[in-house]
Amino acid sequence: MSLKHFFPNTEGIVLRALNSLVARNPQLELDEAERVVYSKTHDQSKVSLISGGGSGHEPAWSGYVGDGMLAAAVSGEVFASPATKQIMAAIKNVPSDAGVILCITNYTGDNLHFGLAREKALGMGQKVGFLRMAEDVALGRKQTENLGRRGLAGNMFILKLVGAASQQSWTFEQCIKLGQATNDQLVTIGSSLDHCHIPGREHHDAVPDDVCVLGMGIHNEPGLHTISPMPSAEKLVDQMLAMLLDMNDSDRAFLEFKSKDEVALLINNFGGLSTLETEAMTSVTLSQLENGYSIKPCRIFVSMFETSLNAPGFSISLCNLTGIADSAELSMSEILTLLDSPTSAPAWPKNGYAYAENAKKASSPEKKSQVASRSEKSASNQGPKVDPKTIERALRRACNAAIEAGPDITKYDIVMGDGDCGDAVVGMCSGILSKLDSGLCSSGSLFEILDAVEESVEEIGGSLGAIIGITVAAFIANLRQQCASDSSLTMSAKLAGTSAGAALENLKTYTGARVGGRTVMDALIPFCESLQADANLGKAVAAAEKGANSTANMAAKFGRASYVGDKADGETPPDPGAWAAAIFLKVPANAITRRPTSILPSATLTETQDSDGSSVSTTNSLPLPPLHLSGKEDQTSLEQQYPTTSFEPSPSPATAESPDPPPFASLNFLPLYFPASSSADEPYKAVVTSSSSEPLPAFAPAPPFEESSSSAAAAAVVADTKAALPPDTKDASSSKDIDDGEPPPPYTEGSSPLDGFTYVMAAAGGAASIITQVSQGGGGPQITQLGGGSDENITLELRGTRFTLSRDELLTLPEFVLLSLFPNGLLPDGHLNSYHDGDVYPVDYDPTSLQYMLEFFRNVAQTIPTTPSPTADANSAVEHGTVPIEPMQGSARDMLQDRAGIIVLREDLDFYAIPPRRDVEQTEMIEIKRAAGKALLRQDGIFSGLRKSEEPGTTEQHLIEMLTAGGFDHDDRWGHRAGEPNKAVICSIALARLRTDIKGNHLANTNAVGMAQKLLLFWRKPARRCWWEGVELHDVEGVDGVLKVWIRRVWTLEMSVIGLR
Repeated sequence: MSLKHFFPNTEGIVLRALNSLVARNPQLELDEAERVVYSKTHDQSKVSLISGGGSGHEPAWSGYVGDGMLAAAVSGEVFASPATKQIMAAIKNVPSDAGVILCITNYTGDNLHFGLAREKALGMGQKVGFLRMAEDVALGRKQTENLGRRGLAGNMFILKLVGAASQQSWTFEQCIKLGQATNDQLVTIGSSLDHCHIPGREHHDAVPDDVCVLGMGIHNEPGLHTISPMPSAEKLVDQMLAMLLDMNDSDRAFLEFKSKDEVALLINNFGGLSTLETEAMTSVTLSQLENGYSIKPCRIFVSMFETSLNAPGFSISLCNLTGIADSAELSMSEILTLLDSPTSAPAWPKNGYAYAENAKKASSPEKKSQVASRSEKSASNQGPKVDPKTIERALRRACNAAIEAGPDITKYDIVMGDGDCGDAVVGMCSGILSKLDSGLCSSGSLFEILDAVEESVEEIGGSLGAIIGITVAAFIANLRQQCASDSSLTMSAKLAGTSAGAALENLKTYTGARVGGRTVMDALIPFCESLQADANLGKAVAAAEKGANSTANMAAKFGRASYVGDKADGETPPDPGAWAAAIFLKVPANAITRRPTSILPSATLTETQDSDGSSVSTTNSLPLPPLHLSGKEDQTSLEQQYPTTSFEPSPSPATAESPDPPPFASLNFLPLYFPASSSADEPYKAVVTSSSSEPLPAFAPAPPFEESSSSAAAAAVVADTKAALPPDTKDASSSKDIDDGEPPPPYTEGSSPLDGFTYVMAAAGGAASIITQVSQGGGGPQITQLGGGSDENITLELRGTRFTLSRDELLTLPEFVLLSLFPNGLLPDGHLNSYHDGDVYPVDYDPTSLQYMLEFFRNVAQTIPTTPSPTADANSAVEHGTVPIEPMQGSARDMLQDRAGIIVLREDLDFYAIPPRRDVEQTEMIEIKRAAGKALLRQDGIFSGLRKSEEPGTTEQHLIEMLTAGGFDHDDRWGHRAGEPNKAVICSIALARLRTDIKGNHLANTNAVGMAQKLLLFWRKPARRCWWEGVELHDVEGVDGVLKVWIRRVWTLEMSVIGLR
């Protein structure tokens, strides 16, 4: 690829291109100040459709402005999202009485800046909707579970269909529904021979000559993988269509095309492919669609729709028009009419259909920004009064501290980002200082001050600016709302906490980033949550500091870096955005509360003179890990430009929290919790459940912990465990028959109130497991503290049913079952003073569930050989077509030849019935809940609960694959399922013998073996996973229509191995 350009850099190139567009299309007008192209003939009575993004993708999106498509489009710099004020200008230029819909491609910056613009417009009383366009299949569910799929050229179908609907005066709600239905029926895959080259960039990461990139995006991302040697056009298209249409690819089977579905095809030229090759690729695609999939598109569109400058590549998009019609409740003729309707948008291909009529010329408004100024806002409510000197001092100190830390923030960003975060923070703070110099705080109006801060935040751009901007805007909006209802309110930590909490919830609707994602959210979320909960500014700042520090050595999960992988090896610095936020929050907090300033625990402080003559501590040198660079970058030059200080990680205190274990990890805590001498000399305290004890209920989220410990080490285990466990969001009263507690928090797709796994510890007797101690480097578990009393029996009474079990039978049961039967620990070897033969011990546990387990275990035990089989010779021939299974290493090799593995899966389902009407009485509600329980009991498919939609999440899909590879079938039902007495709880259990008969040399079978082997990691190491979901139940006795129910589903997974004694 040639790296030469007629324009040596990108300066001024965007505005020149836009001027050309409007010059040759007189129906369009350009707001030069904000780079907004809009239609002069837009009808204010119709819905305004607005889109946009970074430049370099032309003709997207300005080329699609015209009657029948977009009302306006906004252009950012090359490959950079447009700023919020530009989007506000677009909204102002095409006002609508029917409402405005913002259509965005699903990238972080676009989500945030368009989201902030929407919030600002909503605050001004406008009706504004949001359509995320995302249809890429290259990266799959697993890689995009946090961010969602990328938006590519297939989104043109959305702009065309919704734009035509608006032109036909469809309502705001109808347009939104059509847009969402269209997005759900789109799939796209791209490929390229090389990356594009941006004018002015010296470096070009060229793709080798004999290599093709599959899964290429539109921002120079590396793509899914490369293909070498270069495939033929036919083989390349064959791979691309398989990724779009193969329903056996669980990671990418986003959309099903049925035999009679009407399909539209869109071939997009990335900008550098010749027209000749583009048309030839279209022909190959059409041929393979018909011959391989019996798909003959009813509409074909070929053009440069959404480019990547001069990248020599293309993408294939398929749109299921029948699926859109079904989802939007329209006829196929209505969909085709919208798709075929004429448009004056200059970039939309006409394809032989009627050309758009010439638009009526209108007088051109002045070419200036149409963004509403602050003076246009109502001045009737100036908000709580604040002391001008205090607030100015606080802001000045925050800005000076952040500016001082700018170079260090830049260092942090170079390691994991593009190195511009420090400059952005400095620019924002300089803008605030400039406003302070102009007398910003003189009026003492908090709203005036916050509005000015928001303006400065908007100027910095980028994802960081958008996140902070949305937060500040939502904070202001909520504070205005509170003050409007009570003009006598004075500023307080409680008032600020309420607004901070509301701002946080609003922000979460625009970004999937949460704590643990290595973003500014790691500082903002703890700050807002703490301020709302405690109304204590000092505690909130401490929480933000802790969150910022936690991002060190954390893998990035959000932003463009998550697509291309980490840039650093080994230790990495904290996230620059989170670090900057912590600095900016702490300094003004100290100024307001008159406390000594210490920016962050590990920062070096120096005393400087503030503008008011007072002394203030600022950061002098923040610790930075050594730079780890790879590729062709010159480390020496970077180190000279940004000299680093030595980085010595601070030693972890003795009480430091253990890092969160990975999903479905062992219940055993990390070795730091188990000093070598802590448990060896501590026998189990034998305490048998009796009528006076409180047994562990089946629905409990975690076993109880012994409050009194015989050693300091054991006490530390209990304390650390309690601190590590997340709080249970279920109200204590919800275990009763009446919903007298607060309802659970709102549920949204892709998130849950309990995010992640709940880890518990068997604390009976101290640090050891209730049954075993596991050596990390050795073989299998060794039974300790129990001896060989295999002749001893114990009689249990489970809710009126008695079971007499031997000790050996007890030891085969799953550990979580034993925790329920013996919450205070197992009986030790030998008789106790309190134990007598013939004693019966009551236990609160479902007898039918235990009976099911005992019968299953006994049946499996009867199939195990009575004598050990000789160990297989390593060199012996393997049966033809068989994949040998070696589940364990060392002394446990071939363990399943003489033993049997049993997969134990349990579900505890708590449900909350929402009253179907306001006047429901208590007795009637109890009956409704009982009826809801019966309806839920009928839903007895094991995996049906994880399939809330056609596309289960990555974690759920992986779990299903692992369990079905191990021994379950997709349509299996629970072995036992029953409701808990007098509780809104349903307990289910299913058992399956671990498969060892997987044969064949196919890759799928090899993967199945690996999946099955993973289950052995849960031998005596149960783990839990929790989901929240909202469901609608039909045919509930006593309820007319639909009953809405909240469900908290907790799965416990464990492996048991039985065999020779």
